[in-house]
Amino acid sequence: MRSIGPVGIKIGVLCVILVITGRLSLFLTGTSEGVALIWLPAGVALVTLVFIDRQLWPAVAIGSFITNATFGLPISTALGIAAGSTLGALVGVYALQLAAFSRRPEKISDAVKFNGIGAPASAFVSAVVGVTALHVTGLIPEDSLLGNGLRWWIGDALGIILVGGLMWAYFGIRPPAKMRDVS
Repeated sequence: MRSIGPVGIKIGVLCVILVITGRLSLFLTGTSEGVALIWLPAGVALVTLVFIDRQLWPAVAIGSFITNATFGLPISTALGIAAGSTLGALVGVYALQLAAFSRRPEKISDAVKFNGIGAPASAFVSAVVGVTALHVTGLIPEDSLLGNGLRWWIGDALGIILVGGLMWAYFGIRPPAKMRDVS
């Protein structure tokens, strides 16, 4: 019998974290259409793939699917949203790579890149695919695509910025050496 292994355990733990933060986001800021105004799992996903291990991307898909399927969405919709969440997080990772992001929490420029490039890129892809999944499966009409897409993008971006900010606070951004010498 084959063991799960460390990556399998990490994927399982990340799935649980994503489902818990997803349910919390829906409970605290969810709209009647199921679009949360702050989507913490987007932040958990991007922070994990950027700072821990991008091989954990299957957890983003599984966690998103479980969260949305248990929220009552049809399986096809939950699958579409899961695809968008996963693709969005991966696009955020690659956008940061293109921006020469170094993953060093002491660099203010990396915080700016994470929030100004990674967050919007990731959130955009997730929002476009997510609202498309809601529309194609008949859950939202065409005339509400833009409004729901904008709320989705803002919710994901805020979740990424919030979780990213907590990560930056945890690892401690220090002012540049020139500023430390002045004080």
